[in-house]
Amino acid sequence: MSIHDIRWSSDGTKIISADSQGHMSISGFGKDVKLSQLPDELFFETDYHPLIRDREGFVVDEQTGLTPHLQNPGMFTNSQNEPYLGRVNDDRTRR
Repeated sequence: MSIHDIRWSSDGTKIISADSQGHMSISGFGKDVKLSQLPDELFFETDYHPLIRDREGFVVDEQTGLTPHLQNPGMFTNSQNEPYLGRVNDDRTRR
């Protein structure tokens, strides 16, 4: 596994990295109330949708026919694709 991207927060107290497996890690100093309220694992509802190639050879979501970056990612779920109830998804839908 290798790190593909890393970013520091503007105040320098947090580091966010993404690896070759698509995992994102958040590390930091101090107490961040918003981050501490997040579940240990967080996926988009569409992360587990099967992908296929269309007639032109583009990769698309099998269910919607859209390229992954153009479709609505849906709700936040756990690794079993079970939606989180309550605040995690409530905050997301208010944006």
